[in-house]
Amino acid sequence: MIGKGMKMRKVKAITGTGSSGTTFWIEFLAKLGLTELSGVYNDKAKGGYEWILYQSGLEKIKQTPAIFKDPRLFFGDFVKVKCDLENANIEIDFVWICHRNFSQASESRIKRKVDFSAYNNMSGVGADLHEKQVDFFRKGLASTINFLCSNDINFMLVDYERLGDWEYCAQCIRFAGYELTMPFIGKIEDTHKEVYKSEYKNRYKRL
Repeated sequence: MIGKGMKMRKVKAITGTGSSGTTFWIEFLAKLGLTELSGVYNDKAKGGYEWILYQSGLEKIKQTPAIFKDPRLFFGDFVKVKCDLENANIEIDFVWICHRNFSQASESRIKRKVDFSAYNNMSGVGADLHEKQVDFFRKGLASTINFLCSNDINFMLVDYERLGDWEYCAQCIRFAGYELTMPFIGKIEDTHKEVYKSEYKNRYKRL
């Protein structure tokens, strides 16, 4: 239980459909020094660095980084994660929702032989895997927006197609409450050139 008058530690979250830039975004923010990377990179899925809370105990939850990535939030895990974090005296105060054309995101996953069309009580429907994944993504977005609005949590839809623009990325950071001082703006530009060009430009353009 949270003691009376105890101040909650605030964290920010990254979620999205998958194949929508979440891995780039968490690595980019970590290299800027705004958080720490956790988890591993999965070469098959072309993504990773996830902080998964649904099977975590209180001690791990207390170590939740300042910004964490969990795609499962997008598909219904927000309710449980919010409760688990609050039990550890932590609250989510902002969420970046990485967003991409659902059809393209599904096609990208199918090329990598990744099937993610059901999770817990949420599942996509359709004639084939592509249609099921697209429907699953739509349901996830509706569930996520509904939860965030109902709980007064600020959020931003991060456009996958604009992640190659460092100035757009800077505005995504500003929108989350960070001050864009001149030295920090220069660091954002330099870090974006390093991370996006070397790690993501060619990888994602062909998927």
